[in-house]
Amino acid sequence: MELASPTNLVIPPYAYVDGALCKVTAIGFQAFFTNRVIERVTIPDTVTVIGVSAFSYCIKLADLYIPDGVTLIDNYAFTWAAITSLELPASITDMGFSTFSHCLNLKEINVDSNNKIYTSLEGVLINNVTHGIFQYPAGKDANAYTIPDSITRVRHYAFLMPLNL
Repeated sequence: MELASPTNLVIPPYAYVDGALCKVTAIGFQAFFTNRVIERVTIPDTVTVIGVSAFSYCIKLADLYIPDGVTLIDNYAFTWAAITSLELPASITDMGFSTFSHCLNLKEINVDSNNKIYTSLEGVLINNVTHGIFQYPAGKDANAYTIPDSITRVRHYAFLMPLNL
């Protein structure tokens, strides 16, 4: 097991609640909101939901691993985090509004090739169901972007604050 520290958050797969050992399946609403110390988060494979604003404004959070099994990343979950790249698992089926907005260091979003809902095209997060751009990484090193012909929608704030466009 990985050791936790003030900068390295390790969420356990099980926790005691009222004396009973319970599986940790969700990271709740604003669980670590505005934490200015966390640099790395390890999420166990028991977690299926990352709640609204769970890590919003964790401005030093740069290293994040989202395990297969997470199905929902809710609204604003990682807004203003310092993440530089992101790997989304095949299990992700739903993402909320502005999930990764204002992540100014985010250069690319990659998606497991077995994901049926989302994909990555040149590091840009695409929703295959709606044929829409879900998130253009704000820190992507490109001064131009051509929207592919297959795209018919652009989600609200998909291009929020791109530093180089």
